[in-house]
Amino acid sequence: MAGSRPTRVFISYARRDGATLAERLRADLSKKGLVVWQDIHGIPGGSEWTAKIVEALDNADVVLAILTPGYQESPNCRAEEDGASKRKKRIIPLLAVAGTPIPFLLGPIQNLDFSDASKYSERLADLLASLVPTIEELRKQYAQKLLDTEFRLVNLLGFPELKDRPLIELPRVFVMPSVSGADIPDRPAPGKEKKPPPMAGEEFDKGRNIAFVGKPGSGKTTLLRYIGRSCLEALPDVSSTKGLTPMFFWVRHMERASVMIRQPDDLWNYFCQYCKDKLDLPLPPGFFETQAEKGKLLVMIDGLDEVSSNTGRETLASEIGRAHV
Repeated sequence: MAGSRPTRVFISYARRDGATLAERLRADLSKKGLVVWQDIHGIPGGSEWTAKIVEALDNADVVLAILTPGYQESPNCRAEEDGASKRKKRIIPLLAVAGTPIPFLLGPIQNLDFSDASKYSERLADLLASLVPTIEELRKQYAQKLLDTEFRLVNLLGFPELKDRPLIELPRVFVMPSVSGADIPDRPAPGKEKKPPPMAGEEFDKGRNIAFVGKPGSGKTTLLRYIGRSCLEALPDVSSTKGLTPMFFWVRHMERASVMIRQPDDLWNYFCQYCKDKLDLPLPPGFFETQAEKGKLLVMIDGLDEVSSNTGRETLASEIGRAHV
């Protein structure tokens, strides 16, 4: 993947009965270009054990939990499992010994059965496919997350009297607003009838970069969410979004998290962190950058006017431009 680093894998296992599989996986995954952390290789002599494990968990993209009776009984394994869950790391359970009970936290997660040594090559191929999904597979996962969350429902927060009403899907009630601008004359030329104002979708379809400005409550956020959803399914009133990958975020979230965008990589890193924190979807570095390089990324920024200073707005706009989005 252009602009990405290798997937970093943390192996959690009990030495008593999981070391053989752990070592074999470390060797085979490393040959495929993944960066694999295993305690007997990842902790230099004299290092503080717990600190190194915490550091490795922080840096990992994926945690492989090798399930054995020893894993079940190991406080260290369960601590690693809990730490990975709290950090919202992707965990893949690997059943190494048939009949091993699945820990409660890992119960809902599909596991890979490595208990039959004769089928190791097949399971390794399945694991590699899971660790290194294609761009299209990642985009499908991302699209489904957005359809289930950000782009799904009408936001009724401004209408407390409607809080007990049934949830409403956004496309069912959305009405494309009309817009006006400096380049749209308010008065018709002499002898000509005044044309109705253009719709926001029409204006959006005309150009690559566009800003919608309006009073609080005028529907700017809902409009952006509708445009974002149109990237993922066919919707009326917007025709230029087919095949684009939407990225929708609030500037105020960046300021609250003290995010500073000083160079293009900061923007990509923020996007990935946003998906991890807000959508519970870890994405590999390079995902959004790859979409942008192909001209397939639609960046939608809500609340640029909420940035506290002119310098901050100019800096953010400049870095987005430098990132070629």
